[in-house]
Amino acid sequence: LEGPTLRRTRLTIPGNRDATSAALAPSGVTLAVGDRAGRVTVWTVGSGGQVAALDTGSGRAVERLTISDDARLVAAPTAAGVGVW
Repeated sequence: LEGPTLRRTRLTIPGNRDATSAALAPSGVTLAVGDRAGRVTVWTVGSGGQVAALDTGSGRAVERLTISDDARLVAAPTAAGVGVW
């Protein structure tokens, strides 16, 4: 095969919570995952390092989220509307 080598990376949501949504930055380097407990976890894909753990305050599943093109911001529904971190 020619071109970049694909490598599988396994990421685990803290507390082994179930994922309900995900967004990958256009660069493919940053991944944000929403879970059933209303939290969003952000990772650097290549290293598997956790970048942030965010609580939406809703206590409900994060069914939608988005990550900015430059991977600096994540937006998801919160108890008060929409949160941007």
